[in-house]
Amino acid sequence: MPWQDGAPGSALRPLHTFRRANPSQVETADAYEPLAAIVADRAPHARLLNEITAHAGDDHHSVWLDESDQAVWHARSEPGKDEWTLDHKPAAEAVDWITETLTLVLDRVASPEQAEIYEIHPGLEEDDLDALDELESVRLTALQARSTDPAVIDSMIRGQMDQPREEIRLLAWLRAGNLKQAFGTERGAAAAAGARNITPESARRSLAAAAEFDARVHDGAKQARLTAGGGQPTT
Repeated sequence: MPWQDGAPGSALRPLHTFRRANPSQVETADAYEPLAAIVADRAPHARLLNEITAHAGDDHHSVWLDESDQAVWHARSEPGKDEWTLDHKPAAEAVDWITETLTLVLDRVASPEQAEIYEIHPGLEEDDLDALDELESVRLTALQARSTDPAVIDSMIRGQMDQPREEIRLLAWLRAGNLKQAFGTERGAAAAAGARNITPESARRSLAAAAEFDARVHDGAKQARLTAGGGQPTT
């Protein structure tokens, strides 16, 4: 993002005024830079969530995930106003609004072969998959705030798997993320999960699900381009 080392927007103001706000609201200021500096100082391991920030509107938003603190930092301003606000909340409290922010992404990857925008913007599916990776990180961080045991997290995720089909696909993606982070993807990963009371065959299927999900989105986007191009690949 072009503002990653500076402020969203072009105007730089030399005078920064801070105001203390509610407990989840760390500070307010009349510019972006001092709030970004607070994040850099207090959360040195926080990483900018580029795709989530872009979908929120990067002229007025910056979103960071600090997995070590299991929290989300969110700098935001209202269009036409000079004041910026910095929020710091547990990842679990950020999941809903981040998911809502990615509504269009979730709609596209749910039915990629019907997403005409994939024909108009080749490569957009890669950005969408990156956005899903970021959402997965936030959701997984929220679960890790409840337990650091991957087997317990796996149980919590499986407990949610009575949702509609597309939500199940996303939960399978999330489950695979937990297992990959804990046990890797190399040969023997499923057996390692089995040593933690996760059924090896179930773990193996889950680890394969993420790759299958990627392939499904890529294939669907390709089909959308073929359909729009009258059967010919578009560039």
